[in-house]
Amino acid sequence: MVALTLGIAFALLAVVSNRRLMAEYGTRCLDIARVVAAAPALRADVARYNGVTMPTADELARGPLQNIATKVQQGTGALFVVITNDQGIRLSHPNVSELGKMVSTDPSAVLTGREEVVRQTGTLGPSMRAKVPVLAPDASPVIGQGGVGMSTSSVYELLRSDL
Repeated sequence: MVALTLGIAFALLAVVSNRRLMAEYGTRCLDIARVVAAAPALRADVARYNGVTMPTADELARGPLQNIATKVQQGTGALFVVITNDQGIRLSHPNVSELGKMVSTDPSAVLTGREEVVRQTGTLGPSMRAKVPVLAPDASPVIGQGGVGMSTSSVYELLRSDL
């Protein structure tokens, strides 16, 4: 009876802890994405890529958006920081070969102005991610999206150590 009770308690603790950690990682991603998307320099740079021929991946890799995304990713421990234009085309990505391509998950909700916190699998694997709209420099239309993701494997590692 004691072993059964302890087993049930352990299973409940694991489920509750997993939900709590996923929510915390989602909130962390959302906070980072909001800060990135609100940066005036980033908004001005994203605006330059709407309605024009997309530069090559090499040009994007050397550009200011990739530089910002890389610094934020390294500083926060995020799996990725991805910035897109108003069509969902990647202007930054940890894998340079993905630059200039359409994002792997549906950007439509964010490009209509809504924030999203979801668990999805993309080109870098499963992650808890937040996506927020990037607004034009004059704060009117949505001109892109900022996405930040944390690997679900890091959540599970933390959960295992907690348990």
